[in-house]
Amino acid sequence: MRHALLVLVVLAGPALAENAATLSDCTVTQVAADRSLASCQVTNNSDRAIVSLQYAYRAVEEGRTTLWLERGYGEAERPPVEFILGRIEPGETAQVSLRVAPLPHGADPESVRYEFELLDARDVSSQPIVIGEQ
Repeated sequence: MRHALLVLVVLAGPALAENAATLSDCTVTQVAADRSLASCQVTNNSDRAIVSLQYAYRAVEEGRTTLWLERGYGEAERPPVEFILGRIEPGETAQVSLRVAPLPHGADPESVRYEFELLDARDVSSQPIVIGEQ
C-alpha cells in the first residue's frame, strides 16, 4: 500500500490559553479503490470529555493547483466531516481513524500532501468545546 503523509493545522481558541483539542501525526492510507483512512492522534486539552469532532481536509498534489476535498467541494467551501468518537477524557490522547476521500484517478500518492483542520469538538451534552474562532 502507498502512503501520503501528514500535514497538521491547529487552531487556537480565542478564550483559551491553549487549544482545547489538537489533531496531529496524521498518516493517510488508501485501504480500497474507493476508500482512504487517516490515522491521527487527538489530544483533549480541555476539562470536559470529547465525544465528537468536526474536521475538514484537503489533498494537494505537488505541481498542481487542483485541490480534492470531501465530496468534491471547492477550496472556499471546505465542508466539515463529523466524526463520532467513543470518548476522550480530559488530558488523554487517542488514536483515531478519520474517513477521507480516495485520491482521484491518476493522482500519484507519493506526491500528495493531506492537510487537516480541526473545526469543532463536542462533549457528551453536545455543547461545543471551543478550539478556534467561531
